[in-house]
Amino acid sequence: MIRPIARSPAVPLVSRFLAVHPVEDADALPAYLETHLGERPAPWVLNRVGLYQLDAGQPDWALALLELNAQFYPDDGNLADSLAHAYEITGRSDLARLQYQRALTLGEAQTDCHWCANARAGLERLN
Repeated sequence: MIRPIARSPAVPLVSRFLAVHPVEDADALPAYLETHLGERPAPWVLNRVGLYQLDAGQPDWALALLELNAQFYPDDGNLADSLAHAYEITGRSDLARLQYQRALTLGEAQTDCHWCANARAGLERLN
């Protein structure tokens, strides 16, 4: 099922970039967004577009966006959980385990870890 993408000025910019660039150019996306937005997009933007790409059968772009987002926001456990999910779906079990564990570690500092149940379930599936 393809998830709908919420509205944000960053979403069409990311979509436009993906439409005209190969995935090998993913490292140029941050500069493109900084130029057009004046800042990095909120964490949910690349997370949502990355998951959308995964659902749409574009795993290379999904991984590139989710990895980039995890680099932008290394202390966000939800993003680690999303990256783990993408790794799991694409058969990268070792990387998925590492990211699910990272998501849980980051969740320890949260009073309401909304991604922790998913990360625990992911680890159970992979072990």
